[in-house]
Amino acid sequence: MKRAFTLIELLVVIAIIAILAAMLFPVYAQAKESAKKTSALSSIKQTGTGFLIYANDNDDLLPLAHSIRANGTHRWSTFHPTPADWMPENDPSGWGAPALVREVKIQWANALEPYLKSLDIWTAPGAPDQRIGTDPTGNPRRAFAKTAWTMNGLLHTYSLSSIAAPSKLSLIWSGAGKQNYMGRSASNPGLLCNSTTAEPCSFNASGYPQDGTNDGGQGIGATMFWNFGATAWVYGRHMLFVATDSSARTFAVGGDTSEAGNPSDRDPFVSYNSRGVPGGWWGCWAPGVANGGSVPQYPCFFRPDSEFNYFGG
Repeated sequence: MKRAFTLIELLVVIAIIAILAAMLFPVYAQAKESAKKTSALSSIKQTGTGFLIYANDNDDLLPLAHSIRANGTHRWSTFHPTPADWMPENDPSGWGAPALVREVKIQWANALEPYLKSLDIWTAPGAPDQRIGTDPTGNPRRAFAKTAWTMNGLLHTYSLSSIAAPSKLSLIWSGAGKQNYMGRSASNPGLLCNSTTAEPCSFNASGYPQDGTNDGGQGIGATMFWNFGATAWVYGRHMLFVATDSSARTFAVGGDTSEAGNPSDRDPFVSYNSRGVPGGWWGCWAPGVANGGSVPQYPCFFRPDSEFNYFGG
C-alpha cells in the first residue's frame, strides 16, 4: 500500500535540499573562480612569452611602453588603441588616421600582436569591461582587444640582460585591476616622459628618465596609475604577475604590506580600501642609496636595477 508524504515530511526534505544547496553553491562558485584564475594565469604567461620572443628578435630590447608622436614627444600616460588599426579611419578622435596608426603600432601591445596567437589572451575572464573615451563613429575596421594586463613601463626599450633579478621583476601584470579596457591598452607604472620637447626617455637609476621631465616637485621619475576605481582583487584577493623570465604567479594583496616600514616584494601598493582599491605606492632610490638627495625615486616593485633584497616581504 502506497503512502503519501505528509506536509511535515515534505518540508523536512525541502529543508535538507536547501541546506545541501547552501553548502554546495559556495564550493561551486570557488571552483568557477579558480578556473577563471587558472585561465587568466595561462593567458598572461603567454603574453610574457611574447615579450621574450619580441626581445629575441630586437637585440634583447623590450618594446616601447608607449608610442611617440611625430614631433618626438611621448604618449607616456595614454590609453593606446589596441589593435592599432581597429578604429574607423574617419573617427573624430583622430586615432583612425593612417599616420597615427603607424605611430601607435610600436607601443607594446600592438608591437606584440604578431607574436601572439590571439588577442583574447589579454582579457581577464569574468572581469567587467571598461570603455575608454567615446564610442567610435562608423564601423570598426576590425575587432578590438579587451586588455586587463599592463606592461611595467620602467622597462620601456630596456635590455633584458640589464635586469638585476629576472625571476622577481614584474614585466606584465594585472595593472588595470578587475576590468578589461575595451579597445585600449596602457603601461603601469609609467616613466615621466613628459618633456615638451623631443628627448629620449628611459629608466635612469641616478636621475630623471628624460631631460625636461616635470615631476611637479615630487622627486619621482615615474608614477603609477589606478583608473576608474577598480578593485585590484582580480580573483579572490589576488593579482597576477609575470616576471621577466616569463614565470607567472599570483600574489594575495591587501594584507600587511610592510615589515618595519619597508615595502613588500609581493605587493606593489602601500594600502587598500575595503573594496581592494589601492591607496599609494612605495618609492625607492637605487639599491644601496639611503637618501637620494636630488635623485628621484621610482616605484620599488618595478625597478629593473633592484635585486629586491631590501624589501620587507
